[in-house]
Amino acid sequence: MKKLGQGQKKKCTEAANQGEKKSSTAERGKKKKASQCPEVGDEDKFLNKASKKKFKSIAGRGIVVESVIDEAAFENYGLMELLKERGLKKSATFAESYSLSLVQEVYSNLSSSDKGISKVFMQGKLIPFSPMSLNRFLEFKYEIKGNYDEGLELNEDVLKEITGGRTKSWGVESRLPASILIAKYNVFFGLGILNWLPTPHNSSIVKELTLLLFAIVTRKKFNMGRLIFQNVVKEADCTSFSILLSYPPLLPQYLLQHWIHLMK
Repeated sequence: MKKLGQGQKKKCTEAANQGEKKSSTAERGKKKKASQCPEVGDEDKFLNKASKKKFKSIAGRGIVVESVIDEAAFENYGLMELLKERGLKKSATFAESYSLSLVQEVYSNLSSSDKGISKVFMQGKLIPFSPMSLNRFLEFKYEIKGNYDEGLELNEDVLKEITGGRTKSWGVESRLPASILIAKYNVFFGLGILNWLPTPHNSSIVKELTLLLFAIVTRKKFNMGRLIFQNVVKEADCTSFSILLSYPPLLPQYLLQHWIHLMK
């Protein structure tokens, strides 16, 4: 067998340090690396020049990582059955792994028409992206066609329900401290700020999430697919680097059903 020169030994050592498997020839190593990291041209990656430009700013933003539910806590308060009954278990049980590049591409490639956004351009093709398609994927039977919280109003009865009567007025603040929530709402709050209305703020609850949790627990009608759709569109339109991107595990799993390859 031919001995490796000093330079070749160095290259092999560097490759091993980077986590690549040893191969009997340099050519086999090149083929393996190419198969692991297929190149995607801009014509397949971006809808148009505007999407490519948008991606540069999207790539600079962080994400809110979703979480798998604490089943023990949900069981303690009898909330697992409620999740199943309301068609919410799938949205609460996604694996924590995700493809960052695919999430960024989704936010960069939303395609609008005269009827608004209804598709997203991914890997050279347009795939459906709408409240209805999201509900279908989540196995959530939507109950209203309008805004996700249509017919719900943040009033004294809602605040009395979620806080156990500790407060009757929202006041001038845009948030309430999460510590004021009764136990079962606090359990749902931890899931809501990661999977449904993602936010890095884990010590306070906003009005939108208050209404959502109230609707879930009291069995009021709402539309989860529209909630997620509206949030994605709003975050895609935002230009601030401080606004984090939501739904990192959900979006790649949604794309997977449309035969989109999940690359790291």
